[in-house]
Amino acid sequence: MAEELHLYISAWSHEAVEKEEGRSTLAEIWDSMREIELMSNIVWVRVALHDDTQIEEGGEKEVLTLAGDSIVIGTNMQPSELEKMVNFKWLCSDGVIEISPTELDIYSCMPFIPENFNCLEIVWD
Repeated sequence: MAEELHLYISAWSHEAVEKEEGRSTLAEIWDSMREIELMSNIVWVRVALHDDTQIEEGGEKEVLTLAGDSIVIGTNMQPSELEKMVNFKWLCSDGVIEISPTELDIYSCMPFIPENFNCLEIVWD
């Protein structure tokens, strides 16, 4: 397992890169989520570890089995409302589900969730 993880985020504009197959670049997803986070009915947008992630202890080491990640949004919208605002084909996503904040506390730090707000997760394929 690699000791360090290096991520490349393209500095090119989205229009300058001709997209082929697969999910959008991290830079494109970042820009899209920043736009969503600025909306008045969104309190935060975070990347969380998938709830199937496992940390196993073996002697003196802990081994992380990363099952994936997901985008979680703190909002007072319903999943169907958010689905109308996000381009799921572009994200290679299957839609939005509501999740319990307790599911996030397992592996991810989560900001405060105001009363009458939910956690919505963008589901990856």
